Amino acid sequence: MDQINKVILSVGSNLGNRENNIKNAEEELNKRTGSVIACSPFYYSDPVGFLSDHQFCNVCMKLLTNFDPFVLLDEIQKIESDLGRSASEKGLCKDRTIDIDIIFFNELEVKSQTLTIPHPKWELRPFVTIPLTQLM
Repeated sequence: MDQINKVILSVGSNLGNRENNIKNAEEELNKRTGSVIACSPFYYSDPVGFLSDHQFCNVCMKLLTNFDPFVLLDEIQKIESDLGRSASEKGLCKDRTIDIDIIFFNELEVKSQTLTIPHPKWELRPFVTIPLTQLM
């Protein structure tokens, strides 16, 4: 039997219909990665790390998945791409249709070139901490 992993994701958008982009991401996560069992209310904030006229809409989601962290990351990146995020946006602080970050994965700690868990600086970002407290 496969292990069920408990994952906390931060999902945000600041282009287009932000709320709809997040709902579409939740649908795709449910179809392709496991089950989103909880989602925080929307949280609106100014961008962090760059200037933009577009406010972000963010949520935290609790996901149950059989995937390991690297398979999950790969599938998340495919979902982001399918929902309109361009490859040139990866790793850059700029406007985006969708951004999905793994904040926690069970109690696991990962440090690799492609993935760090817990997500770096999560505790310094109100757009993560506030929705996270509403999720718990």
